[in-house]
Amino acid sequence: MSRETQLVWVMFLIGGCLVVVLGGLGVVLLSQPEAATAAPVAKGSPLPPTPAGGASPTVYVLSTLPPATDTPVPTATPTVPPATNTPVPTDTPPATHTPKPQPTQPPAPANPAPQPTQPPAPPVSRKGLTATFRLEGGPAYGVNQSIWFVFQLLNPTTTAVSFGRLGVSVEENGANQSDLFHTTYSETTLQPGDSLLANYRDHIEIPRAGTFVLRLAICYPNIAACDGGAGEWENLSNGVTVTVQ
Repeated sequence: MSRETQLVWVMFLIGGCLVVVLGGLGVVLLSQPEAATAAPVAKGSPLPPTPAGGASPTVYVLSTLPPATDTPVPTATPTVPPATNTPVPTDTPPATHTPKPQPTQPPAPANPAPQPTQPPAPPVSRKGLTATFRLEGGPAYGVNQSIWFVFQLLNPTTTAVSFGRLGVSVEENGANQSDLFHTTYSETTLQPGDSLLANYRDHIEIPRAGTFVLRLAICYPNIAACDGGAGEWENLSNGVTVTVQ
């Protein structure tokens, strides 16, 4: 029987007994009033006769149930994950300018190389003359070997200058060696603005071994005074050291 079958409660009074029939399920409930005592019915005896007068049993309809409906099977409710606090994006800060590292100076060497020194200024002539002097080759020479030198003499003054000797002086151990003096010019007068043989080249020889200092020197005013010991001597250049061996 389908689920759509209506359920009907039916009550019958039969012979003082209450009979309840549940339609659709085939259930019969019997009930007998307490006041009435039913006589035992022998096994196999027929049912009691119908009441006199041919009256039909009274039927009571208790109720009518609504038709059964399909109850939907509950479905699983999806589990929603709890909401999380999503951070709100913030404004990106503007890019900052990062200065580039500047190259650093390399450290100074522990022992810096010596810098070349400028030669000292030539001595100032008392007569206002100027001169240059240098050696060719060296600084070591042999005994009596020619030591070549180059010099120039200029009179930048407005006065004429006369001299008795001009040449190379020789100094040894701090003392002037007059016997080794070499004369290049003698008894000469330089007029204002004149120069004496620009880059004149000459040579000197030293007859013994040792260490010597050579300079361009001049003696005023004439050869007689210079040779007689009355002359005025002065150096026109710085000294150049040579070794003779």
